[in-house]
This record gives sequence, structure tokens and C-alpha cells, in this order.
Amino acid sequence: FSHVAAALLAFGSFAVLIGARGSPLRVWTVASAGALAGAAVSFEYQTALAGPVLAAFAAAAPRSVARVAAFGGGFVAALAPLAFYNAWAFGSPLHLSYADAVVERGSSGHDVVGAHADGLFGVTAPSLEVLRDLLLEDRGLLVTTPIVAAAAAGVVLLYRRGWRAE
Repeated sequence: FSHVAAALLAFGSFAVLIGARGSPLRVWTVASAGALAGAAVSFEYQTALAGPVLAAFAAAAPRSVARVAAFGGGFVAALAPLAFYNAWAFGSPLHLSYADAVVERGSSGHDVVGAHADGLFGVTAPSLEVLRDLLLEDRGLLVTTPIVAAAAAGVVLLYRRGWRAE
């Protein structure tokens, strides 16, 4: 259930940025949003994809360069424990455990690794077939979590009210 903690931290980062949006720049507030987003990566590497989106959201407010720098500093600082762990466990701060994910369990004890060798953590170029599977298969997002469709409608309503960045 680490994805729950990762989602909480990533959404917490967004919530902090929303709160800081209309106020004068408070470097520590924006840096804490970056730290929350960076901590999310320690739980689930895929949440690293949310980092640039959240940084762009921070940049949509006044004093954007300072906000992005503060966000980035907090993000990198929160990744330090993960880097230390990777250095200790794998011999390099840049070696991630996903690099050793098993593709096929070997019958003789020799596993074939590299399940996430393609793309970014196994995420490659999008395709309509994969999108259909992710949304509509028996364990697809819209089947298991139909409230996401309501969220899409909410995004349209936000956009119509002029809340473009949100």
C-alpha cells in the first residue's frame, strides 16, 4: 500500500502549493511542497512524474523562478535519504531497485531481471490500446474507481470558472 502514502504526499504537495498561490512568496512553504513531492518518490518511484507537473504549477504563480528554485530544493533534499539507501544497498545512489525487477522467475534459481528496462520505470510511449486497457479492463481505472469520471467533469467546471492552473 505504499502507493497510498505516495499519493497522499504528492497531493499534499499540491495542497501546499494551492495555499501558497495567492500569498507573497514564502520560500519555506514552497520548499516544503517540494519536499512532500520528493518524499512521495521514496515511496513510489512513479510519482517522480508528478514532480515536473507540480513545479510547473508552482511556476504559474508570481515570482515563478524563486518558487521553482524553492520547490526544486525541497524536492532534491527529500530525495537524499533514498540516495543514501541506494548507495548503501546497491553501491550507487543512482541505482534504483526497479532496475532489478524480475521478468521471469528462473526454475533453477536464476531469475531474468529487467522488467522495467524500457522507458522510465517501464513507462514507454503511449498507445490507444494501452489507454483502453488502463481505463476499461476488468481492473481498469474507470471500472474500479468510477469517481475519476466525476473528477474529469470537475476539471471542466474549474476550467470554465477561470481556474486554469488548478
